[in-house]
Amino acid sequence: MSVFFDSFGVNVLSLIWYLVLFGAVLYLLRRFAFGRVLGTIEQRQASINQSLDEAQEALASVKKNREKAEEILWNASQEAQEMVRRAERAANDIQSDARREAKVQQDVMITKARTEIEQERLAAIAEIRKQVVDLALVAASTVIRENLDVEKNRRLAEQTIQQADLRA
Repeated sequence: MSVFFDSFGVNVLSLIWYLVLFGAVLYLLRRFAFGRVLGTIEQRQASINQSLDEAQEALASVKKNREKAEEILWNASQEAQEMVRRAERAANDIQSDARREAKVQQDVMITKARTEIEQERLAAIAEIRKQVVDLALVAASTVIRENLDVEKNRRLAEQTIQQADLRA
């Protein structure tokens, strides 16, 4: 084997010495350095894993909050549509009530106008009768002056009144 190492120019004693030194350095590094380095690496790995878990939880929370927000918006939209429907129904009811009230007022006004017209007609008829009586008296007084027959004059006045009643 020495021929093998000699052909490559390797000194066996130096190689053994390097291997012993490497083993000692490896032991010292494992004993004092690797433990701390590996502990720090494990701490960082745990911290990273914890951060990843927190990020997953935050993402789940964000998704949940988004779903809640979408549900709230959907509910608000439904409520708004219902409010609009109620407002439209209320407006239609108010309009119908206003039309009914206007119709009632119109009927009252028409009835009142008809009553007033009837009263004015009756007043006009009474006035005409009064004037007829006055005319009858004037005619009667004229006839009396011309003719002093009282009985005949009375009949003429009554006939005139009756004729006036028939025309009215």
